[in-house]
Amino acid sequence: MASLVKKVDNLVEGNSGSQLRAFLCLLAEDTVAAEATLKQFGKKHKIRNVPLTVYNGSAGPANYKIAKKASFTVLFWRGLEIRANYATDKEALSADDVHNITENVKSILQ
Repeated sequence: MASLVKKVDNLVEGNSGSQLRAFLCLLAEDTVAAEATLKQFGKKHKIRNVPLTVYNGSAGPANYKIAKKASFTVLFWRGLEIRANYATDKEALSADDVHNITENVKSILQ
């Protein structure tokens, strides 16, 4: 997850003129522990442009349509329209996964 968040953090910084924004939302039943984990994660990986947030509940908001068995879900949207939704049950993302996911940022900037 770190490589994906770091790359997205860099994309947000590099596309500030396009008003690209992102956030990480960790779905958790124990929000106190999750917030502590995210705080450490942000410091360790020097995340500056992506807010690290926690959602109380492992299912997530109903309107986000999070895949129940997904370890990772990445949503890209523009305005109110979701442009891409990537979900995987992998425990870790490969460099190719990160590349393929982040390449789609270009499509939402057009």
